[in-house]
Amino acid sequence: MKCIHCSTENTYKDRKSGSSPRCKKCHHPFAFEPKTDALTISDTLFEKAIKDVSADGTLAFSAKQLWYEVNRRLLARKTLSCGAPVLILALIGAGLIAGNRHAGIGLLGMFTLIAVAAVAPKRPKKPTGPRYPMMPFETFERTYLNKWIAVHGAIPKLLVPASRKVNVPWAGYAPDGSQLAGHGGTPDAAAYSFDRALITDHADIAEMLVANHFHFENNCAILSVDGYPGGTTDTIKTMLNRNPNLKVFALHNATIAGCVMARMMRQNNWFPNPSVRIIDLGLRPLHVIKGSLIAEQRSPVKFPVGQTSTSLSPEEIAWLELGNTAELHALRPNKLMRAIYQGFARAGQTDNAQVDDDGIILVDSGPSIWIYDSGMDVYASDSFG
Repeated sequence: MKCIHCSTENTYKDRKSGSSPRCKKCHHPFAFEPKTDALTISDTLFEKAIKDVSADGTLAFSAKQLWYEVNRRLLARKTLSCGAPVLILALIGAGLIAGNRHAGIGLLGMFTLIAVAAVAPKRPKKPTGPRYPMMPFETFERTYLNKWIAVHGAIPKLLVPASRKVNVPWAGYAPDGSQLAGHGGTPDAAAYSFDRALITDHADIAEMLVANHFHFENNCAILSVDGYPGGTTDTIKTMLNRNPNLKVFALHNATIAGCVMARMMRQNNWFPNPSVRIIDLGLRPLHVIKGSLIAEQRSPVKFPVGQTSTSLSPEEIAWLELGNTAELHALRPNKLMRAIYQGFARAGQTDNAQVDDDGIILVDSGPSIWIYDSGMDVYASDSFG
């Protein structure tokens, strides 16, 4: 295993020569020992996961996004069966021992062909359907993440979950760069206007987007259903509802609660004005199934069809009822933000679309990227595929 600090290769014997696994050259400790680890996780694997999820240290990310990144690597591993080569070797030995030299030579040639085929480069097969984590998040956090930080120090760009903070901060910036009231900013924050509002179902995703300045680059207010950004939420809602041309984007997990979230945005405490367009930009079961994203599975549940309308297909509802869910954290920050960028851009294509009296945007559901449901006053973007 290579030392991530000095790039020196260390054998298992080198690493175990002292009281704790250390590099034989720079003597820096290793966080993990792949020889004895149940998942054979090494320091180099973990470091590469951090590098990739953060886009080489340029983007902030959550602990769950790192967890999914490590799981992607574990799930991508390929194992080669040694059963056939071992059997052939045994037959070769038996043939030679029996004095059947020609049979032994023939089998040896066959083994050579199989060995060459085994080591020849193969095009990796694209996974089909959702995949599931190799370990629970709690195990990852306790056994791997905490140990990595203890040995190698704090991870740059890793965000502390909002749920663990006493006060949930928000950048709170207005379009001109000044701060909103409640964050040492101007007292007339409600006078500002955003073109877009992005509502997430959980604060951790909202915080990740803000930490990567997504709101700056897109003139976009960011809030979450579960309370982000905290003290300034009501001020921001007041500001947003004063803009009749506002577009609201609902960004959510592939869960039952997430898939009905856009319709909930029509409640009085959010955006009751039918002139405000609401776009469902969330993760759908179809994205998970077709995109082979990592999903989780819990106890089966019943979809509340009688309580709310939905644009989900019967296949998607059945997938959710089996207890399947998928999180936005399963996407790297750069891929998630790119999907939102695409959704924002494609939302502009419906500016001249027909709108009925209830504010329902009527669009083509055939080859179009949008998915229309006559029972909802929202439309959905297929930007995760």
